[in-house]
Amino acid sequence: GLGGVQIDLSLPDERGRLEILRISAKRLIEQGALSHEVSLEEIAKETDGFPGADIEVFSEHYTHFVKPTVL
Repeated sequence: GLGGVQIDLSLPDERGRLEILRISAKRLIEQGALSHEVSLEEIAKETDGFPGADIEVFSEHYTHFVKPTVL
């Protein structure tokens, strides 16, 4: 084991969640899979309590859950 070593892995705060989303969104925007109109700030607020890995998975699969809007 780790010989009694404790490692604190805290959840990201809103600023940290926003940074994770920005990194993921950049690629999605470049691919045309995500609009610039999506509010990453709002998503960061709504994902309080999410670990960084879950936010990344959400970002990776975002386009599978959202139906395109046809005007």
